[in-house]
Amino acid sequence: MWVDLPFTSTDSYTKSGDITNSYNRLLSMITVYYTPGSSFYGNTALKNDVLSALDWLYTQKYNTTVAPYGNWYHWQIGVPQALTKIGILMRDDLTAAQLTNYMSAVNRFIPDSAARTVSGSPLMTGANLLDQAISVAYRGILVKDAAKITNARDALGSVFAYVSPAAAPNTPARDGFYQDGSFHE
Repeated sequence: MWVDLPFTSTDSYTKSGDITNSYNRLLSMITVYYTPGSSFYGNTALKNDVLSALDWLYTQKYNTTVAPYGNWYHWQIGVPQALTKIGILMRDDLTAAQLTNYMSAVNRFIPDSAARTVSGSPLMTGANLLDQAISVAYRGILVKDAAKITNARDALGSVFAYVSPAAAPNTPARDGFYQDGSFHE
């Protein structure tokens, strides 16, 4: 699909990165398609190229049966972020089968916000949990799955939980948000 992303590296981390980078390029392409004032705004050939590339990537690289390799990040965060954003932008241009296929692939790798479906993935906390939660929420919106949206909401809430000030004198306060609206770091 891309000369500089050939999916042929002997390094599995580079190969999995080629998948994420491919989806990110498609996201950029479809973003300019929908951006008024862009020279590609409404360009049907561009939209059709993106649709064709999405189908190829689904068939060849990111689907419900592919065995993951390389960096867990690409499977659980990189691709889901780009693919769910593409889904939101292209919702009216995707067939029901395309939307189902693409979102089923996302669900396979992140069925919930804290999922660790790829070998080597860490316990999802902080930014990683937020990244996955956002993709789970977008998927939930696209397929009208309230349980996914609730899961994402709860994950976001756990990261932005209130903290308590230090209990003892001369003890540093903990990082986070306080119920009075202040923030400490």
